[in-house]
Amino acid sequence: MGRHAHAHAVARGVRKRDKIEQEDACIRDVTRTQDGCATMSEMREVVIPHNAPLKAATHVRSTLLQSSIATLKTLGLFDRYAAQLEPAMHEVVINTIAASWLPIAAGVAHYRACDRLELSEAERLAIGEAVSDRMQGAFMETLTRAARTMGATPWLLLKRFDVLWGRLLQGGSIEVTKVGPKDLTIDIRSAILPSFEYFRWGFCGVVRSGFKCVGVRTSYIQIARWDAAQDRFVLRASWV
Repeated sequence: MGRHAHAHAVARGVRKRDKIEQEDACIRDVTRTQDGCATMSEMREVVIPHNAPLKAATHVRSTLLQSSIATLKTLGLFDRYAAQLEPAMHEVVINTIAASWLPIAAGVAHYRACDRLELSEAERLAIGEAVSDRMQGAFMETLTRAARTMGATPWLLLKRFDVLWGRLLQGGSIEVTKVGPKDLTIDIRSAILPSFEYFRWGFCGVVRSGFKCVGVRTSYIQIARWDAAQDRFVLRASWV
């Protein structure tokens, strides 16, 4: 490589690095006011840090898939879903009734089939909320009672989100960051399943379900970033 070509390559690398750093800064520090305008927040507190070192997800809980399938049945979408599911995965995904850990490949097959349903973002969000309500009822009820005893703030619930994560996946990592009094980001890495848009919006629904459990209304919830190369998914949410 010539001197000039090398210099251009270095410059491109620096610009790419700066772009990533700028995106991270936006995710960390930008919140939104109720009128939708972006404001810079001086508040940033990591409530739950990432695991170190990061390890890729290896297993998914069968109850997550079964709750998702039960919701699809309720909505009359099961036949379409089953037609999209890889035949070789029907037995493990559909017929595993007992609570157990399944290989992450089962989750990949499930969410790939769900993506192929081509539902709207609003439908995916609502399904994620319904799945959370169905699967985490007793767990959420316990946390909700504690939250109401201590002032009904969602932050008490969010501080236990790593426990919720451990009920869904083995591996992957979740980081919850407070970026405003009622604003947060959730950064999910190495979880594999966020590669499917259905999962990303479904997880947004899980967060909205948590807000509902402690009696607050979601102001907004949005996908702030999806980076396939880094297997990194960031959502931003706020409540009123």
